[in-house]
Amino acid sequence: MLALKGFPMMTEFAQQELEQRLSLYHVFLKLYEHKRSLLEELTNLEEQLEPSLAKTKALYLQAVIKESTAYVMTNLCSETTKTLRQSQGIWTIGRDGSNGINLLDKHLSRNHAAIQYIVNQGFYLIDLDSSNGSYVNGEPIYQRTKLKDGDKIRLGTITFSFFLNNDCEILPEVENHLIKKITLFEHVRETVPANTLFSTPLPEKPLVAVIPQKSIDDLSEKTAAIFKNYGLPEKLENRYSELIAQDQSEILDRFFNRQISDD
Repeated sequence: MLALKGFPMMTEFAQQELEQRLSLYHVFLKLYEHKRSLLEELTNLEEQLEPSLAKTKALYLQAVIKESTAYVMTNLCSETTKTLRQSQGIWTIGRDGSNGINLLDKHLSRNHAAIQYIVNQGFYLIDLDSSNGSYVNGEPIYQRTKLKDGDKIRLGTITFSFFLNNDCEILPEVENHLIKKITLFEHVRETVPANTLFSTPLPEKPLVAVIPQKSIDDLSEKTAAIFKNYGLPEKLENRYSELIAQDQSEILDRFFNRQISDD
């Protein structure tokens, strides 16, 4: 096969993959024409396998631009996520330990590919004349290729997602009544075991029948009594009384619903 002008010759690995794809396409075409039910069974089997596949660790590389400084965050080169800065804006990937991102994959070349950041342009993937090629969204690349947020990159047998973050949004402060809710439930989790908080049985006369008959003004007194009867700590009682009536009612509803469901 003659190389196109301006493009290097396709490697033997890329040719074999293209032939395999064409063969698979013809097989599935025949299945669809003559054995459509079998194809549906294969599709159903794939859907059943999805939960187990979901357990596979998702690999990614996120490029970040902050105040004219570019760096990448990735979990490719270790079990934990790392932030990698490079003064030249070039992150090389390959089997050799000298690479910024070193991957132990026998299908990778020693210096397989590189990600480069060019100011005011973006991030690019460059294949460094690797033996098995580099792919973006399933397509082999033969020249510097600009990356977009969400692109899928494959090098050797390793596939990872590329994400681009070039914006930071400052969110407004959380409202006070939500802060009180968060503080209350966090205190409950720390002081009362989750498996015992709602495990105490209700008294013979259910309290649910009493509460709806009282006005919302009396609700805080009743709820404080309930908290005492069920052995919740005094600090929790004090924090609970600080909540607005609507929040107290919401917590009571969850409390009684849990008791009823446990019965």
